Amino acid sequence: MNKILLITLPIALLAIAATVGGIIIYHNHHTPKPVVNHTTIFDWYSCSNGLQHAQCDDLTDETLKSPCYSASNLVSDLTYKDSEHVLTACAKFSEYFLKATAQDELNNGSFYENCYLNKDVLKKATTSAYYNDKIYTPFYVKCAGF
Repeated sequence: MNKILLITLPIALLAIAATVGGIIIYHNHHTPKPVVNHTTIFDWYSCSNGLQHAQCDDLTDETLKSPCYSASNLVSDLTYKDSEHVLTACAKFSEYFLKATAQDELNNGSFYENCYLNKDVLKKATTSAYYNDKIYTPFYVKCAGF
């Protein structure tokens, strides 16, 4: 019995070590890396000045205009600092933005990302394809370097 234990114990320990090692290696290579974004407020502002500044009023079809305004209002409800439903990250970004300089990073403290790339905000933005594709994404996502 002791001989069997002496033979199987090292094999079992080796199998356990190999499994744990494999898990660690897999985890290190498959864990998403945090987004590092060094876009400055100046970069963001410069990019936004180069946009064609689309707006819901550009739409002549009322069946598209109304959902565009609705999406804009839904997004504003979560992102505007004076809104009753403002997200904490958006309120913090607004406070930061008021004190920041042009050379400061836009996403300092990840407030911008946690506000404008928040899953609920993005979901509201996509309720209108026009609003999302022509207004929200160019300004709040692409110009911000995401």
